[in-house]
Amino acid sequence: RTSTRRSNCTSYIVMLGIGSGLACSPTSFVLSAPLYSITLDGDGDDDLMTFSSTAFDIDGADYTFSFWAKLDDLDGPMTVLGGASHFKQNISIDLNTGNLILESDTNADTQQTGSDKIDKDTNWHHYAITVNGGVADGTIIYNDGSKSTLGATSPIGGSYGDNMTVARLGGGGTDADTKFVGHIYQFAIFDKVLSALEISTIGGGSPISLEENYGSYVSTDNLIHLWNFDEGTGSSVADSAGSLTGTLTDDTAFSTDIPS
Repeated sequence: RTSTRRSNCTSYIVMLGIGSGLACSPTSFVLSAPLYSITLDGDGDDDLMTFSSTAFDIDGADYTFSFWAKLDDLDGPMTVLGGASHFKQNISIDLNTGNLILESDTNADTQQTGSDKIDKDTNWHHYAITVNGGVADGTIIYNDGSKSTLGATSPIGGSYGDNMTVARLGGGGTDADTKFVGHIYQFAIFDKVLSALEISTIGGGSPISLEENYGSYVSTDNLIHLWNFDEGTGSSVADSAGSLTGTLTDDTAFSTDIPS
């Protein structure tokens, strides 16, 4: 990715004498937002980005999950982040109900929380879920930088009682009916609850780089996983903040269709 030059120059006029000029402090550079997304067509079990199975203690620890998504199909639930063998441990967009859902499953006991309503269209949108583990009602869901009203179907925050174990972007388990159809951009996981101002900075306008602090966003050091999809070609996806290297499978590919 390229850097954008940030000018630090101020013009001045000599008051007692003749002339004018331009005074400049050292130039700074801002890292640009990622240039690629990944596209998944959801036509089978293998259209995914896979990575090593990883557990997140959403009952006892703090997290923020942040990503952009653009849907190419407006029918049924779609898993964004899911498990390798159990589809009921995931983050999903359910277009039947218009909810963004965080879900964990302990045997037959499913706990989930969902936003009241999200946009059901084929435009780019930013989504974020903050989890204050162990705190009742400690989950907040954001859509395009703003808080969404919660519409929980089970107790939320401090009531999951289990980890959310995931290993895939674009699907979960072997349920082809919940495969994601569309584009995913800049998927990030933090080990803290980002503030509302930070979420607004990340998702309330054009994308920014999450690899350096910018404006109200000050949590670069709290990134634990970040898939920027910078490669643009091939099948390997680097984790810029951790060690979960992703692998694009079947028809999953890089795309220059990104949010603006």
